[in-house]
Amino acid sequence: MHDPIKLYRQLLDADKDRWLADIPRVQQALIDAGCHYSGRPFVKVLRPKFLQRSEYAYLDYVSGVLMGLFRRLSDMVQDSEDLKRYLAISDGERRLIAPEPLCPDPLPFTRLDSFATVDGPRFVELNGEAPAGAGFNDAAMGVLGEHPLIKDFMERTGARSMKAMDGVLDGLLKAWRAAGRRSRPTILITDYDHLPTVPEFLTLRDHFIANGFDAVYEDPRALTFEGGRLWAKGKAIDLVYRRVLTNEFLEKGAEVKALFDAYEAQAVVMVNPFRSKTAHKKACFALLSGDHLGTDWMTREEQAVVERTIPWTRKVRDTKADLHGEEVDLLPFAAANAERFVLKPSDEYGGKGVTVGWECEASAWEALLQDAARTDTEEYVLQERIHTIEEPFPMLDRELEDQPMIVDLDPYIYFGKVHGVLARLASGSLCNVTSGGGQIPVLIMPD
Repeated sequence: MHDPIKLYRQLLDADKDRWLADIPRVQQALIDAGCHYSGRPFVKVLRPKFLQRSEYAYLDYVSGVLMGLFRRLSDMVQDSEDLKRYLAISDGERRLIAPEPLCPDPLPFTRLDSFATVDGPRFVELNGEAPAGAGFNDAAMGVLGEHPLIKDFMERTGARSMKAMDGVLDGLLKAWRAAGRRSRPTILITDYDHLPTVPEFLTLRDHFIANGFDAVYEDPRALTFEGGRLWAKGKAIDLVYRRVLTNEFLEKGAEVKALFDAYEAQAVVMVNPFRSKTAHKKACFALLSGDHLGTDWMTREEQAVVERTIPWTRKVRDTKADLHGEEVDLLPFAAANAERFVLKPSDEYGGKGVTVGWECEASAWEALLQDAARTDTEEYVLQERIHTIEEPFPMLDRELEDQPMIVDLDPYIYFGKVHGVLARLASGSLCNVTSGGGQIPVLIMPD
C-alpha cells in the first residue's frame, strides 16, 4: 500500500475548503459524544492514527510476553518481603493486597504505554490498576468514523476500527467466569464522581446496558455492604469494574469501606483486584531491566523481548549500577548526562512529577536527583531516554495545517491479549491527556 498518511493528506487537500467549514460541527459532535476532559476537548486533529496489521500483531506478541513477566512479578511480590520493600509497598497497600481475590489473574486489565521509535515500540509505563480511555476512544471513533473524509479513506484502503469497549466487556465476563461464576452479573463501574473521566464511565455503562447487562456507575463513597451483598443505586452488585486508583482509595479510608469489605468477603468479583497495584509501580521496570533480581528469572524469549522494548531503568539511589555492561556511579553519572534520562516517581500517573533531563537546567537536575535519592516518602526511577519519531497531523485549531506530533501508542491488554490501542499525541515530551495532550482513535491498515 502507498503511504497512508500521504494519501489521507491528498484526500483532505482535494476538498479542503469543505473540511475547514465543517470543523465547528465536528468539534461540537465530539463534545456532545463526551470526548472532553473537564470540558477540554481531547481530539485536536482530523485524522486517526494509522497502524499496519503487522504492527498490531507485533504489539500483541510483545505485550503478551511482557504481561507474563508482570504477572510473575506480581505473584513473586505477594510472597516476598524483600520485593515488597524494594517496591516500597506501604502498610495500606499491604492491607489491600492481602485478601485472596476471586479473579485469579492479578492483572486482567492493563495498558502498556509506549512511544513509537524507528525500531518499534518502547514501553515506558504499565497502567496496571485501572487503564482509562477505552470509552473515550470508541466515542471519538463514533464521531470521526462518520466523517465523510475518513469514511472515504477507509473505503479506499480497507482500514478498520476496533471497539476497545468490546474488549472491556469481554474481559469483565472472562474475569467473572474465571471466578467460577456462570450467572448473568450486575456490573458496577466505580470511581469518584468529581473526576473528569465520569463521561467515559457513563459511556461504558451505556455500552454494557446496550449489550444486555444491568449496569450502574456509582461513587465508591455511596456504596453499602449489607446482608453479604454490595449495593449501588438500589442494585445488588456482582461484578465490579474498579476505576478508583489504590492511592486515592486509601486516602478516603472509612468512606470507601463498603467496597473493601465486599472485596475481602469475596462477595464481588473485582477487576482489577487490588493486587494489581504492585506491578503498577514503575520500579518494576527496573526489575525487568536487570536490577536487584538479575535476569535468570526470565526465559531467553522474555529477555529478548525486554531488550527490544523496555528502556534501561533503575531506582534512584546512591549506588553503582550496570549500564549496558559498564559500571557507573548512578547519581554522578545521571547528573552529568541529563540528556540521557527521565526522572519519574515510581507510583504516580498522568505525567505527575516527571522531569525530562534534557529540558532541565543542570543545577536543578542535580538537585532533583539528590532529593529523589534521599526521600523517605516516595520512590523515584531513572529511565533512559527514548528517541521518538513524529508524524504530521492536521490540526483542528490551525486550519487543518499539519503539525509534527509525538505518538504515544498504548495497547489495551485483557488477560494477556491486545484488544484495541490508545493513541495519544503531544508536541512536547509528555503524551498524556491529563497533562494536556490529545487522544485519537486508531485505524488498522492492511499490510
